[in-house]
Amino acid sequence: MKIIKYIQYHLQNISYMIRNKSTLIMIIKYLSSELKKLYFKRIYRNKINVLLLSLKNNFTLDIKFFSYERFYNILFMFVALKKKFNNNLKILEIGSFQGGTSLVLLKLFENSSLDIVDTWSDEFIEGNKDFKKIKFGKIEADFDKNLSQYKQKVQKFKSSSKSFFEEKFNQSNNQDKKYDIIYIDGSHSYEDVLTDAKNSSKCLNLNGIIIFDDYLWKQNDEQQNPINAINKFLNEEIKSFEIVFLYHQLIIKKIK
Repeated sequence: MKIIKYIQYHLQNISYMIRNKSTLIMIIKYLSSELKKLYFKRIYRNKINVLLLSLKNNFTLDIKFFSYERFYNILFMFVALKKKFNNNLKILEIGSFQGGTSLVLLKLFENSSLDIVDTWSDEFIEGNKDFKKIKFGKIEADFDKNLSQYKQKVQKFKSSSKSFFEEKFNQSNNQDKKYDIIYIDGSHSYEDVLTDAKNSSKCLNLNGIIIFDDYLWKQNDEQQNPINAINKFLNEEIKSFEIVFLYHQLIIKKIK
């Protein structure tokens, strides 16, 4: 029965990708990433579990953060970026909530700095009905508490990502304003994801990495889901990026 559900799950994802015009290369990358997942899990499972247990015991994070998908998100990020762990990197995170992913990034990249952008606004509109019940003032307080010990490494920007990019980058392409890693998990609407993708590309160093959260997210009207915005971006920038991993998230590398 588990095998049948496993196959059904991946067939549903592949069907979703086909309906939303993911390329054959992307579908093949999805399948190869799934095979690699089984291999990498055996090697790095203990490291990832220790990291997650540390977060669970020492920080204020919603139980939903410790999901099945989260383990694999961190696993693939670990594998894709492990050669960079000791480097002094500049990292941007768009959308942070309580700061769970921020903490993962700070623990993996101990010598790096992190800019974090989020609105923490009760007016935030999302496809998931549960967001209507969230008090973002409390979420922001949790974020501040969780990140308090990292003040020297973190800059917090309470604004929309669009405003952040307009203020910080539109007037200059100076190298010191660019990032080595950008993690995109802000608004999941089509226009916002596409805007974040384009702005992030302009602000990413050569050989830099963009991680799109929720590539396979399915809660909005299908045409408005992140997958369509990300696919459009990749079609336009096909010569500038290569796909590293594709699963629930998408990790790409800037090659030119």
